[in-house]
Amino acid sequence: GGFQSHLYGLSGRDQPVELLNPARVNHMPSTVDVATALPLQVAPSAVPMDLRLDHQFSLPVAEPALREQQLQQELLALKQKQQIQRQILIAEFQRQHEQLSRQHEAQLHEHIKQQQEMLAMKHQQELLEHQRKLERHRQEQELEKQHREQKLQQLKNKEKGKESELSPLLTAGCWDDDPWAPLHEDGAQRRQCV
Repeated sequence: GGFQSHLYGLSGRDQPVELLNPARVNHMPSTVDVATALPLQVAPSAVPMDLRLDHQFSLPVAEPALREQQLQQELLALKQKQQIQRQILIAEFQRQHEQLSRQHEAQLHEHIKQQQEMLAMKHQQELLEHQRKLERHRQEQELEKQHREQKLQQLKNKEKGKESELSPLLTAGCWDDDPWAPLHEDGAQRRQCV
């Protein structure tokens, strides 16, 4: 009987230890979670009794707060990422805009340069054309002058021809006072004999 009571005593002593150990291991974290999440609602006398209930409801109660905090952090990180991406996009846009502006300015300068070159070429062509016209006009005047001189020479030749026809009839010798003879420096008129 004493041995049996000793066994009961051992079993009585061991049984609560075996029951309490898993309870402490399993439910201690949820007790801490509940205590931190809801410090005012958990009474000290109710802790051993409500362990199983708190274990069932601790995750739904604690998780929304943690999940919300996690979502807030994710949202904040996403906003920061979007802000960084936006800044990168703005910087890229500004860079491209400046590059396009420089290209446009260079194209504009090139266009103006081409226009100026074309205008200079046009002016040069107009100047050359004007010079050609002046040259043609000068040549025409020169030809006209030569033509007039030729006509005048022909008239003189005709006059000389008439004179040569008349001179044998007038005299067979030479006249010193021939009106057709050129004047010399001393004023005397002389004529070569034909």
